[in-house]
Amino acid sequence: MNVCHMHGGKTPGGYGSPNLRHGRYSKYLPAQLANQYQTAQADVNLLELRDEIALLDVRIGQVVSELGELSEGAGDEVKKWDEIGKLMEQRRKLVESERRRETDLQMNITSERAMLMIAALVDIVRQHVDDRGILAAISADVGKLITIDVSGKVGR
Repeated sequence: MNVCHMHGGKTPGGYGSPNLRHGRYSKYLPAQLANQYQTAQADVNLLELRDEIALLDVRIGQVVSELGELSEGAGDEVKKWDEIGKLMEQRRKLVESERRRETDLQMNITSERAMLMIAALVDIVRQHVDDRGILAAISADVGKLITIDVSGKVGR
């Protein structure tokens, strides 16, 4: 595509553009980053924070072990303790986020599980209700319930 230099032909694109706000959706993402981006998108455990927590645990242990190697009277000990404090705060935030994520996952059920529960309830009703008219009404209401979409509208 040829574009006139007066109408945007010389305008830099992607990371060269002063108007770029973020590269998240940019088609100008460098090839090596695009591959890493694709890999990250395909990662089913992308939102898990266990690896990051483990990495912080290793770093905290490393910094603590460095405390014994410091010479006495040096101000480096204070710096190490400051670093340990910051690392522990980062770890606390990650653990809290991971705990919340796991709690949220436990509170959600899959549509398959929901359908199994509905089927089990229908079987229970059929075992205890003999009247065909009542069973038909319950069956119709359950059918409507199953077709409700997330907006609350009844499907057809």
